[in-house]
Amino acid sequence: MLFSAFLIPLFTLIILRPWISDNFLWRSKKVLLVTAHPDDEALFFSPTLLAVPRGVQVFSLCLSHGDSEGLGQVRREEFHRALDVLKIPENRRWILNHPLLQDDIKAMWEPNVVAAQVEPYVTDYKIDTILTFDDYGVSSHPNHISIIRGIRYMLETNLFAKPPKVYSLTTVSLLPKYTGVFGGVFARFNLWLKTDWETTPMFISGAGQYIRGLSAMRQHRSQMVWFRWLNVFFSRYMWVNEWKEVDIAQTAKARI
Repeated sequence: MLFSAFLIPLFTLIILRPWISDNFLWRSKKVLLVTAHPDDEALFFSPTLLAVPRGVQVFSLCLSHGDSEGLGQVRREEFHRALDVLKIPENRRWILNHPLLQDDIKAMWEPNVVAAQVEPYVTDYKIDTILTFDDYGVSSHPNHISIIRGIRYMLETNLFAKPPKVYSLTTVSLLPKYTGVFGGVFARFNLWLKTDWETTPMFISGAGQYIRGLSAMRQHRSQMVWFRWLNVFFSRYMWVNEWKEVDIAQTAKARI
């Protein structure tokens, strides 16, 4: 009884308060989120987008309008409504419709095509930090995986005066992926157990941030079928984003 009386308030306090370790965004001025489809920004990246420090400008570039079911125009409108909720202004968000970058669960996009689309935004808006998927793409979707490969190609083949830093969202294994709110709780305890927790880039939403991320996801009404509801309720990514800086120099050496 006493244990429950202690545990319940502690659990409540944990889920109500957001937690950030190594907020690398403090060292950024202009951040570009690169995604593959409308709804990626809310479903996978909302804990980070809702924790951006004041004074840091966030830009969002979606490389396809998700027309695999003929809903491209609908999903374009949903994308903009979701970013209204996430407070990314209209003049800092774009959604593309390139013939070689179409929403396709079986298609890997060519790195040079991805690079050619991303590079002008990085250059024109003086982006110093890029956020995107890692080599496993969270869900193993080939379009997701193609983005980090394209960004590597861009940085290896373009002469930037000061290349942007690149951070990839860490893909977790199947079981932790669907721990929902408990994923946030477990992530906090794991951080507390680490001696280097202050250098582990991680954004953990509190209840308020989760509700706002859910509100952004609900703008994608065309995608909110029954299994998507299960996803937003049980997905760890609605609560936790863990990041890893991509070592572009090391990647370039490996290619030589």
